[in-house]
Amino acid sequence: MIICDAFPVRILHNYMGGDKEGLVRKTKKRSPLTWSRHFPDARGSRQSPIDINPEASQYDEALSESPIIVNYLPIAGGPLGGYEYQLTQFHLHWGPDDTSGSEHTYKGKKYPTEIHFVHYNKELYATFEEGVGAPDGLAVIGIFVETNNKKNQSFEPLSFASMFIKRKNKTWKTGEDFNPASLLPDTLTNYWTYNGSLTTPPPLCEKVRWIIPQLRISVTSDQLQPFRKICSDVHGRHVITNNYREPLPLFGRKISASFKYWEDAEDAEDA
Repeated sequence: MIICDAFPVRILHNYMGGDKEGLVRKTKKRSPLTWSRHFPDARGSRQSPIDINPEASQYDEALSESPIIVNYLPIAGGPLGGYEYQLTQFHLHWGPDDTSGSEHTYKGKKYPTEIHFVHYNKELYATFEEGVGAPDGLAVIGIFVETNNKKNQSFEPLSFASMFIKRKNKTWKTGEDFNPASLLPDTLTNYWTYNGSLTTPPPLCEKVRWIIPQLRISVTSDQLQPFRKICSDVHGRHVITNNYREPLPLFGRKISASFKYWEDAEDAEDA
């Protein structure tokens, strides 16, 4: 996983390394397949990610009447209950190739990458750590990333920096300010939202309001390749081939939509 501060780009390594199955050889606790044994929250009924099935989502007119506002610094509107949420970091999840990598799926389809913009409620809590596990504490925007043949100039600083951090504990500063909003789709008018959890332990807390925009962003396959060469150890032996968690059951949770899917189904497929 890659983490960036809100403005100067700072990229680090995180929790998962890879063998062919995407598991960490030395620390089985780090595999999503065994998290439920080690982290109590992982056994909960509000875990993330999930599969976004638009046909099963429920249109919520209140969401369409209160659009999400993103000006980074804070975000507000939509399902956030009148509070402002402060961006604390954003990170990427990816797979070994362009057939997988996203944590959420869309009607069962995986995307090569998913970007998570992680926020905490700045009006109720002084820091991200205070917001973890607290009511109305966290909000995450998850962006699906697909590939095409056109280079994404906004994504390029991340792709370039990742070439210099191939081993654990390596960092790279671009020396230039980076606007995270440049990685968002052109509009956040249409989105799905649900109550879920963080997707990386610890603590996998189930106090996260997820927002998944209908629109995706695109990058080239070449722009993703440097991420797939990053290693989880200081010696550069264990390549991070998979750093995503598979979708979890809904367990009766409701997925709300800010739009009527049946009216925009064609646009959703072609976005």
